[in-house]
Amino acid sequence: LWLRRLYPVEIKTFDDYRNSRRAFLGDKSMHHEAQLMKAFFAWCHERDYVERNILERRRFTPPKPVRIARVLTIDQVNQLVASAPQRIRAPLAVIAFTGMRSGECQRLRVEDVDFQHGWIQIVSRQGLETKTRNSWKVPIHPALRTILQYARRLKKGYFFTATPSKKFPAGEHWINTKRLNETFQD
Repeated sequence: LWLRRLYPVEIKTFDDYRNSRRAFLGDKSMHHEAQLMKAFFAWCHERDYVERNILERRRFTPPKPVRIARVLTIDQVNQLVASAPQRIRAPLAVIAFTGMRSGECQRLRVEDVDFQHGWIQIVSRQGLETKTRNSWKVPIHPALRTILQYARRLKKGYFFTATPSKKFPAGEHWINTKRLNETFQD
């Protein structure tokens, strides 16, 4: 049995349906459902299942994303850093104390850490852009300063470097974020 026509649906019917769903769905789900319904009505109209597409000119504004900041307490950060393997302790501390991403930590350069004025610069460089393509700076927490002062680092180049290898015998290449994340998760 093939469907030949749909019963006429008016915009009020659609609005009533959406209002009944609002109690069960979040804003994002409501938007996705409305977009699906709009596509469905367009599909039906193209195949002459409905005389007119009641949602053709209707625009559904996507909801603004809600960002929930998840912040660790200083005790949780200290416990996290203390329990990490020695080789990732300093990069992990930078990530935990500054909120930078692992890729931003990977590209952190010696000149980006200003011990004298107490700032860490997160710089978006050409070819090595940050996710947002913005640069910013964050203050160095006293506990982080202590960790960073004892971290093995070169006089120039990347602040955190991988161990020496055949390709980089001086160990001047940046750390591998995949290994950093995997070690942290173990």
